[in-house]
Amino acid sequence: MPKHLYIENRHLCRIFSGSLPDLFCPFRVPKAVATTLTSNARRASKVPYPNAYASAAEAAASPAKARFNCAQRAHANFTENHATFLVNLLVAGLRFPNVSAFLGATWVVGRLVYTFGYVREGREDGSGRLEGVWWWLPHLALMGMAVVAAAGEVC
Repeated sequence: MPKHLYIENRHLCRIFSGSLPDLFCPFRVPKAVATTLTSNARRASKVPYPNAYASAAEAAASPAKARFNCAQRAHANFTENHATFLVNLLVAGLRFPNVSAFLGATWVVGRLVYTFGYVREGREDGSGRLEGVWWWLPHLALMGMAVVAAAGEVC
């Protein structure tokens, strides 16, 4: 088995098995950061469960509640995009392992910049997220590479 297939299969198994070493997978770092920021912001803003967000009126009256809404949205945005990222990384990595690894690492850094920017104090409107919006570039590149990799296997 080629080395990159072994590495991809090993990581895929760890991602779906939920084993302890998977906690150290670099693609889990943005999720852990977003979860921690959201939990801390919920505690500071006193938004009770099961409310997913503070109301618009509450957020306008309290910077802590506005920051919680931003943290919650950053976390939700990560969750919405993580699955497609992993699938594209896996498929693209089968044909382009080195470039995929670089783009995956770039995606992780971009997601961290996006998340920290979204919850930055003094930017309760969420405009800080624009500093990290470039995470879409490696995401889209991986999508294109996955299509090329899949088309190469089919054709």
